[in-house]
Amino acid sequence: LAFATVVLRRLYLQTFYLQSKKIKNLYQKEVKDTDLAYLNTDIAWSFDDNEIFFASEDGGVEVFDLDKGSITIRIPSGFPSSLSVGEDKIIFSFLKEKTTFLGSIDKKGNKVDDFELQGKFSTISGPFNNNILVKEIPTGDIPNIFLLELKGHKKDKIQNRDLKFLSGSLSPSGDKVIATALKMKNNQMNSKDEAEIGYYVFDLKTKKSILIKKFYSPRGKDYWMSLYMGRRKEVSWR
Repeated sequence: LAFATVVLRRLYLQTFYLQSKKIKNLYQKEVKDTDLAYLNTDIAWSFDDNEIFFASEDGGVEVFDLDKGSITIRIPSGFPSSLSVGEDKIIFSFLKEKTTFLGSIDKKGNKVDDFELQGKFSTISGPFNNNILVKEIPTGDIPNIFLLELKGHKKDKIQNRDLKFLSGSLSPSGDKVIATALKMKNNQMNSKDEAEIGYYVFDLKTKKSILIKKFYSPRGKDYWMSLYMGRRKEVSWR
């Protein structure tokens, strides 16, 4: 297993070996903002299991080679970056001014599908069935999530009349999303709706949703922590 830990303004990239039950420190770096590092660090294994890709709060994508024990830079720091892994590609994105640049590598490590997207987005899931999920970089309001086609670069907003999506994970078949969402009424959240804030499965074809787990209620520390954590990528399909 590979994971990132943030301790006292330092980010540690580590692995845990299931057989020996030992943790190994691979790499560490100082972080400027611990909250952003906690929320915005993405990790993905290469398809041959020899490299670990990760993006952290200061922007950029770094690659750790497990055989060589060395770091290479995929995207320089200073550019808000994200990555996600799907069935046959690893997707990278980085932001420069008001344009998002996306690229990917296939299972053999070859670069494919480089293109630009107008607007400020980060990749959050996929690709599956040649689609990925991207999220608008928030400007104070709840960000919108879009389904983006890799071939035609067409994006469609993931939306439901009564739900506001905070994050999402695309299913392997590419037709459903599991997401943290807020149940709304007239675009407002009220006490009646708060028990229906939680994890939803949303069908992209029928636009119907199913609540699978509620968050804590009433609104207290546990409730808001669940909502805060829901912005991370702590859900996974199988």
